[in-house]
This record gives sequence, C-alpha cells and structure tokens, in this order.
Amino acid sequence: MPLAEDQALWIRAQVQNNLGTRESFYLSVSDSNLDIVDVFILDELGRIVHSYLSGVSRSFQARQVDHRHFVSPFSVDPNQRVTIYIRIKDPGLLLMPISLSNADTWISSEQNKQILFGIFVGSSMVFTLYYIWITLQYLALFVFDNSIQFIYLLLINFK
Repeated sequence: MPLAEDQALWIRAQVQNNLGTRESFYLSVSDSNLDIVDVFILDELGRIVHSYLSGVSRSFQARQVDHRHFVSPFSVDPNQRVTIYIRIKDPGLLLMPISLSNADTWISSEQNKQILFGIFVGSSMVFTLYYIWITLQYLALFVFDNSIQFIYLLLINFK
C-alpha cells in the first residue's frame, strides 16, 4: 500500500564493529525511482555522524557516490556501534532492496557487474556489425551484380 503524501517510511538498523580495525561500509538502496531517500548515521551517544540526503527529487551532484542507486558510505570504529535511520518518501509502492556491504565487497561486486555489462554490450556490437557486413555482402552480390548486368544489357541493345 502506498504512503500518503504527508507520510514517510522510517527504517532503523544497528551495525556493530567487533573487529580491531576501522571498517568501511556501503549502504545501498537499490530502487532508483524513489523521490526522497535520507540516511542518518548516529553514534552510540545519539549524535548524527553522517547524513546523506538523496532521491530523484534532489540533485544527482549532491550524492556522495555517483551511482545509479542511492549509496551511502560510512565507517565504524573498532568495538563501536552505530545506528542507521533510513527515511523514504515516495507516493508509489515501496518495494526496494536495501543492502549493507563491506566497502571492498561492494566495490568488487560493482566492478564485476560492470564487466558483465561491458561483455554484453560488446558482444551486441559485434553481432550488429556482423549483421551489417552480411547485409552489405548480400547487396553487393545480388542487387548490385544484377544492376550491372541490367545496365550492360541496356548498353548493348542501344548501340
């Protein structure tokens, strides 16, 4: 059921870093048609550490990461916990995948997706050029060859 115009969906999650090193994460909201996507990262004292205001109704240049989805990078110090609040406002149905990934994992996954997309587009271009080549060969062999014969016959008959 869609939200009313004055309503917003709030999502809360907590991330705990039990490692001895500072960890970087990427929070991704994968529906690129949402009007407003606000992400707030709070520390253990409830202070806002990071805030990311994005969405279709806001400028693309204001995004922290230039990506087709709404991506919010943040880091968590060793043995610390942060609370994440996500505010989503959109008049349509709210079916959106939200993922939280380690920075290295997210970057590797995105690179693999781009490589596969490049292979797909490259192979499509090869098939298109092959089709054009075959079409030109057909035209050269049958259409132009018959045209040359026709012109030759016309020239012989009018001599």
